[in-house]
Amino acid sequence: MRRRNKLIVVRATEFEEELVKGLAKKANLSVTEYMLRCAAGKKINVIDINPLYVETKRIGGNIHQIAKLANFGKIEAVNLEGVQDELSKIYDELQKITKRCS
Repeated sequence: MRRRNKLIVVRATEFEEELVKGLAKKANLSVTEYMLRCAAGKKINVIDINPLYVETKRIGGNIHQIAKLANFGKIEAVNLEGVQDELSKIYDELQKITKRCS
């Protein structure tokens, strides 16, 4: 385990302070960890997967509705090509994110 026992003081404007804090928060890092990674030239990946989450939740809701209709006997045959297409799009987006981060 590393022990950081040295203090580095940095002067910044209020805007710069808020900027660094915001970027650290967006990267899910402490300000210290964010600044040290920046100083070391390490890559900081910030990925917003919320759109994929929303889309996946929407598709799940559609599948639930289809299952409900099938259980009530209201439908017998289901064409899930549209669902498959949407899931393929999500998979493609996840592949892009993975490539960008590696």
